[in-house]
Amino acid sequence: MSHPSQLAACRAADDLTPAVTELLCYTMIAHNTTPRVATEDIVIGTLWYGPPARAS
Repeated sequence: MSHPSQLAACRAADDLTPAVTELLCYTMIAHNTTPRVATEDIVIGTLWYGPPARAS
């Protein structure tokens, strides 16, 4: 791993479910040929995500 402190935290954790979930989401996007897009407006922190504009 490129972040030794994160590796140590994973080794010390009792429950790795959040880490495994994040890893699966990350790796599945890289291997998935279907792009993921927002289907409705959502705000995460200060970032806004919405569905792609449709060409008319």
